[in-house]
Amino acid sequence: WGIGMNHFMEIAKLRAGRLLWSKLIKKFDPKLKKSSMLRTHCQTSGWSLTEQDPFNNITRTCIEASAAIFGGTQSLHTNSLDEAIALPTEFSSRIARNTQLHLQHETKITKTVDPWGGSYYLESLTNDLVDKAWTHIEEIESYGGMTKAIEKGIPKMRIEQSATKKQAKIDSKRDIIVGLNEFKVNYDENIQYLEINNKKVRNRKVIEIKLHPMHMGRHLPLWERGLPRIAEGKVAKEILSRQIGMSKELGTEIIIENDIGVVKL
Repeated sequence: WGIGMNHFMEIAKLRAGRLLWSKLIKKFDPKLKKSSMLRTHCQTSGWSLTEQDPFNNITRTCIEASAAIFGGTQSLHTNSLDEAIALPTEFSSRIARNTQLHLQHETKITKTVDPWGGSYYLESLTNDLVDKAWTHIEEIESYGGMTKAIEKGIPKMRIEQSATKKQAKIDSKRDIIVGLNEFKVNYDENIQYLEINNKKVRNRKVIEIKLHPMHMGRHLPLWERGLPRIAEGKVAKEILSRQIGMSKELGTEIIIENDIGVVKL
């Protein structure tokens, strides 16, 4: 899940998601109780990162990460301060990683389950989100499901409407983005960004592919015999076992990672 800067809303979003998941799964009469438990991975927002005054992004990421933790995420990715401009450097990646470590080890906020439970505001916000989200779910169902709704352009239209409203608030400064539309600095931060030589990377990959034994044809007959064996697997455990067997015969795991997509199960 993407976690943005509307702090309490993001906490309520995760709480509402669990309620909605449980409600949707209940009608299938699950045999295991844990089937009704929603597990989430969260990532701090890339949209909220700004190229202007980028050190502000450290604070944004910390606020968003704390919202994800308060909301009960099972895993978390924190963005680096320079990801609005380029891929992160080792320096910026360390800050992003340490942001999680600070929250986990120094604040102790991960020690409490649903710490905002019982808060009048959070409970009210959660219930409002559940009701509004359910209205959207019913609307999608009325079109015949998400595939049909996408064909009709409904999700695209809703996203465009939301984006237009948000941009208008930023342009009019109803929503303040520090360093972007208010509290600007009149100088550029001296930050070293990661630069990648795409041509050099491409040339190296071409050489690696040409030298790979699969592409030299040494293991092609073995792979052609083994692929149907993998495809015959009926359950995940059996499929994985067959993949491991093929991997041992071929002496590599890269082939499975690259080519397993062609198997129709």
